[in-house]
Amino acid sequence: MSDKMTTKKVIENVTDFMEAISALQKKQKSKHDCFFYRGLLSASYDLRPPLFRREDYPAKEKLLMQELLSRQAPAFAKDKTMFERLVRAQHYELPTRLMDVTDNPLIALYFACADWKTGQAKIEKNCNGKNIEKNGKIVIFCQERQNIHYFNSHRTKLLSNLAQLSQTRTFRQKRTKSSRYKRQYNIFSSNNSRGHQAS
Repeated sequence: MSDKMTTKKVIENVTDFMEAISALQKKQKSKHDCFFYRGLLSASYDLRPPLFRREDYPAKEKLLMQELLSRQAPAFAKDKTMFERLVRAQHYELPTRLMDVTDNPLIALYFACADWKTGQAKIEKNCNGKNIEKNGKIVIFCQERQNIHYFNSHRTKLLSNLAQLSQTRTFRQKRTKSSRYKRQYNIFSSNNSRGHQAS
């Protein structure tokens, strides 16, 4: 993501937010026609799929998925593809290679402002013991429509099915944990996409 551009802007209200989004879209419209958003509750939050947030998770991916499928078989019975299984596995809080984004900036704003488990604003205590609201962050991905890969594309199917490979087999295919992650992560951000942040 060498062409990643980071712009920080303090947002005080929804009007400020929508004006900032509109200005960014106008500025980027000549290069990109699709915008995706991810709201993060903390500005310091790790912008990686859950599977890659801990070093030991990728090696356990196949086992974690098999155990979940064994325990919750009826819930996954209608899923026809591995991608569908990964989407459902996220609802069971299994760390997957997927990272949720939305095409609606207001949904991202909600996730940047409220704890998704409680729906309440995230409050922390500062060093003086006073309650302070945590600063969230919105990450904006800009992409050309021709580079979007939908749920039924060959590329999506291929990447989703990596979850079924054992770590040993993946290494035999000349991948390391690091390069495996970087290759998958860069697919979304390749082709001159830009990530923008508003916090």
